Formats: sequence, C-alpha cells, structure tokens
Amino acid sequence: MTRRVIQAVRDGRRQWAPHDFGSAVSIIAALHLLAAFGDGLMLEFDVNPNPLRENLLTDPIIRRGDLVQVPEGFDLGIELRDKVVTQLCL
Repeated sequence: MTRRVIQAVRDGRRQWAPHDFGSAVSIIAALHLLAAFGDGLMLEFDVNPNPLRENLLTDPIIRRGDLVQVPEGFDLGIELRDKVVTQLCL
C-alpha cells in the first residue's frame, strides 16, 4: 500500500514528506521509509517532551542540526527498554 501511494505521488510529480508525532518506534519506521525510497522531502517529527520518544529506546534519537542518522541493524535497528515497555503495558 505504501509503495502505491508513494508511486502515485511520484507519478503526479509531487513531493512527499512523512511526518510522525508518535513514539520513537514510529519515528524510526518513518525515517527508514524515507531512507528506503530516497526521494522524500524530509521527515517531520515533534521535538516537544514525549516519554514514548525519549524513554523507549536504549539509544535515543539524536538530531544533529537538521539531520537524524538512520539506525542500522536487525529490523529497524533499534532496541526497546524492557522496563519502559513493561510499565507502558501495565
């Protein structure tokens, strides 16, 4: 589905920019989407305090100016903090 939407945008000669205002996991997923397709405009995400973004990952999302590095590794290249996941599930 995502590929079809992005292809429709490309066919219409439009730009696309994923945006996410959720958890660290969804932001990283959107970042990987942007990197995989390679022609997106930017990734827009909230920088206000958010425990689902700041506390959930063992390695936090780090911005350097306007850039965020795409994590590498298995799956999305991230590891969740078990204690935080447990707290969120209760």
